[in-house]
Amino acid sequence: MNLREFLFTDKAPGKYYRHIAFWICTCLPFVLMGVIALYTKHYWGGTAAFFKGQLERLPKLSVDIIFTYIFVYSFLPRYYRSRRLPAIINSTIALALAAFIARAGIWYSQVHLLYKDPERLYVNFWFVITDFFKDGPLMRCTIFLVCKMLKNYYLKTEEKLSLLRENATAELQLLKAQVHPHFLFNTLNNIYSFSLQRSPLAASLVLKLSDTLRYMLTECQAPLVPLEKELKMLKDYIGLESVRYGSRLEVSIFVSGFPGQKMIAPLLLIPLVENSFKHGTSQMLDKPWINLNINILDDSLEFRLLNSKPSNASQQDGRNGIGLKNVQKRIDLLYPSQHSFSVSSAPDVYEVFLQVPLHARQTAPGETVAQGAISKLKLA
Repeated sequence: MNLREFLFTDKAPGKYYRHIAFWICTCLPFVLMGVIALYTKHYWGGTAAFFKGQLERLPKLSVDIIFTYIFVYSFLPRYYRSRRLPAIINSTIALALAAFIARAGIWYSQVHLLYKDPERLYVNFWFVITDFFKDGPLMRCTIFLVCKMLKNYYLKTEEKLSLLRENATAELQLLKAQVHPHFLFNTLNNIYSFSLQRSPLAASLVLKLSDTLRYMLTECQAPLVPLEKELKMLKDYIGLESVRYGSRLEVSIFVSGFPGQKMIAPLLLIPLVENSFKHGTSQMLDKPWINLNINILDDSLEFRLLNSKPSNASQQDGRNGIGLKNVQKRIDLLYPSQHSFSVSSAPDVYEVFLQVPLHARQTAPGETVAQGAISKLKLA
């Protein structure tokens, strides 16, 4: 059993060991003070009196234990649910009075033969009162209750964080999944139109679509993918989308830096390119263009995408696509306070800028990764 299980388990016998350890710990300060007094020759009566004094504390400790468990596990739950504050105050006073009488009876049974003089007995009874408040059931019950509240607060906080992580993961999966159907339907429509024309491009489109879907369905399940594969996916996607435009579309893609050994969240960049095709290029009747610049730094990636748009149209999120709002939401979940994302619109140009951190890829022993700068990506 590790320390965490010992502190937080509710299963036997672990929770019983924890309670036993708590009561031992509450007695340790007084035992240690007695040991120090014994070895410094300040303990009255010597070793025998020391051990006798510790044994005489056990009946008082049993009263404190009974008081604590009755108050914490009986009174508090019962009256807290009913919100009956006067009832819990009266019950606590009655329980404390019963504990005091029990401790006083134990004290009297231990010292009545020692102090036969009633006057000395009354004087020493003062120590019973001070001991009740200084080292009695009220103090020990308070410490027990504080420890229990801290434990419950930690467990509730951990449970809340776990739920937040699960919700974030589920939301990320949902947002990422929205890329698949929209991209698939667009590409199938392209293939269908070329197949009606009996164009040889239909076969190459099917091959590219097969590679793209294989990447989406297999490797994109991981939280991080190699940046090289994500860039290749981006190239294939642009190739699939730009086929239907032919020579009318001007695409410029420039990538600088070293993609090897770097990892990024999957399908993070494609929705931005998808948005530029859907709301910019597809609405242009004459000379549509897309300009994409990717700069790979040591620990981050800068993505800048510009595309043409009709001067009389405004860029909007697609109702049936992932949309820029969902892209922003996914980036916020993946890289909280670690990214930069901006969108700007001019009369005939739309620009998106994104900067996200990159993670280093863990290589196996003996594995080498080629480092080469990419200057230009071809769509062929």
